[in-house]
Amino acid sequence: MRIDMHAHAWLSHSAGRAVQALSRGFGLQCEASGILEDLVREERRASMDRVCVLCCAARGQYVHAVNRFAASLFAKDKLLLPFGTVHPEMSAWEEELEYLACAGIGGIKLHPGYQGFVLDDRSMYPLYEAMSGRFCLLVHVGGSGQGLQASTPLQLKKIAQDFPALHIIGAHMGGWGMWQEVEEVFAHGCSMNLWFDTSNTSFHTDKACLGRLLRILPADRLVFGSDWPFFRVGGELERLQAVAGLTETQMDALTGNGLGLLEQYYPCLA
Repeated sequence: MRIDMHAHAWLSHSAGRAVQALSRGFGLQCEASGILEDLVREERRASMDRVCVLCCAARGQYVHAVNRFAASLFAKDKLLLPFGTVHPEMSAWEEELEYLACAGIGGIKLHPGYQGFVLDDRSMYPLYEAMSGRFCLLVHVGGSGQGLQASTPLQLKKIAQDFPALHIIGAHMGGWGMWQEVEEVFAHGCSMNLWFDTSNTSFHTDKACLGRLLRILPADRLVFGSDWPFFRVGGELERLQAVAGLTETQMDALTGNGLGLLEQYYPCLA
């Protein structure tokens, strides 16, 4: 099964505003529309079998609506695997976790810079504990358009060590724009509960840098992510393969590695 582990999409009436905000926030013009139906078409064109649609809320007051949208995606297309979200400023995040679990959503997306918290802040520990063994966590790591260095490779390593029962996917190969630190932090290995996605990396690195990351990070826990709508799915697959010099067998592994992880948390895949 071929899986895109990192994508974002919205309904047609809100996609335009969302894409504009992404482009402004990160200084990178999105290639695609952001519209959900366009994502589905592109994933199928690229022969992907599932795509994880990452839903995230900037403020606690938006979490309820964002998670209801995430749950609605199951009925729109069998290709879609939604990730829900929570926010540390919420007083009732336990209720949101319960809602997501009952809805069949086994993944949580957090973006420390976007949501205004620091990844390894002790106030986040009760939330990580509540997720452990119940949800997998995909978290943005590295720089962000908000200018807040709220998540670093070292913080990612610490969280993974402190919560060994929590499966964590470090986005952007463990640290967007901080790949030298990724090399330094994970040069001698990483916790078995820690995964990495390739999203938004090949565009910003050269062959030497990307090659070092691929040698350092665990090959069986590295998964493909397009970061759509920043990049088109087929184009990102081609660029990643070209820049890294990967074989077809290696590309098959990248797109297939996430299945075993997701099967543990998504009843629809079991």
